Amino acid sequence: MFTSIRTKIAVPVLVILVLLVAGNILFATRSFRNFSAERSQERIQGASQAAYAHLIQMGNYSRMTARALAGDEQVANFITAWNNGNDEERHYVRQELYAYLRESLDTFQINSSVISDINGNVILRVHDFPLYGDSGMISPVIYAAHYHGEVTTTYSSTDMMPMAISSAAPVTQNGEIIGSVAALRELATLDFVDTFSQVFNAEVTVFRGYTSVASTLYRDRELGIRAVNTHAQQQVRDMVLEQGLPFDDEIELFGALYHGFYFPLTGWDDYPVGMFFIGFSKEEAAAATDDFVFNLILIGSTTLLAAAIVMIVGVSLSSRRVTHLAKIVNYIANGGEFVELPKATTDEVGVLTRSIST
Repeated sequence: MFTSIRTKIAVPVLVILVLLVAGNILFATRSFRNFSAERSQERIQGASQAAYAHLIQMGNYSRMTARALAGDEQVANFITAWNNGNDEERHYVRQELYAYLRESLDTFQINSSVISDINGNVILRVHDFPLYGDSGMISPVIYAAHYHGEVTTTYSSTDMMPMAISSAAPVTQNGEIIGSVAALRELATLDFVDTFSQVFNAEVTVFRGYTSVASTLYRDRELGIRAVNTHAQQQVRDMVLEQGLPFDDEIELFGALYHGFYFPLTGWDDYPVGMFFIGFSKEEAAAATDDFVFNLILIGSTTLLAAAIVMIVGVSLSSRRVTHLAKIVNYIANGGEFVELPKATTDEVGVLTRSIST
């Protein structure tokens, strides 16, 4: 098939080089994909553990805030004045209590505090504006503070705050429980999920039950519509809300594939009242892998081309000397006169040249 020395040497060597480069590219690609998959799993595990630990820290801070406000002597005096006052006196107590506690929201970095009287009725809910008039006993943490003197923390969900971390502590005077203070940190805000997303470089969603109430994901990114009031998939609900277990798997969300981790946000008696999602785009990881493979192919192809050029040039030079020597031998064999032979070298062509000259 191949008649010249050049092709007989060059073609097999090129085939071997191509196979070696292709084999190395395939091996490196497979190794990188496996590494990327392992790294993705480690990343989601690390981020989910960090997220869980951060929420625990927020719960501890909420409990500390409730203790601090409940231990404030001025707050105790306001509650006492409320418990002993008439309707007109209570009106002024509310106004003064709101003015006193409004600054505490910024000081303690909470979204709301709830002050209850000796009967568990809400004196005041301190938001950006005052609310009052219902019973605090609907909150298990307030109930525990009033009737058991306990300081407890749990996740809570109301129409005012779809998902929050809430803690309550009893307010005592002369050894008697006269009321309670609850401190709440809201989770269902864009500020919370956006900050969380920036810290962990991941997508974040907070669920009330199986309905999203705050998310960094978009249903329509072009229109800026966030993925709020959307429902978690059934397999996630069954695992997280029904069984109280985390869900860790690939999942498609709004047309994109994610490596997602869901874990329950448990309310009173450890019953899940919501979920927390943190996830990473699989498309970004795939794009990084594709870039790596492309660069690897580019480097391999460039190396192969350079090696081929060097080899072809080398083989061409050697074959040219052999061809020239063959013409001389043929000339002499046909009765030609003496001709000057090429300068002998130390390689095989040189050996052949010296043999002819003798």
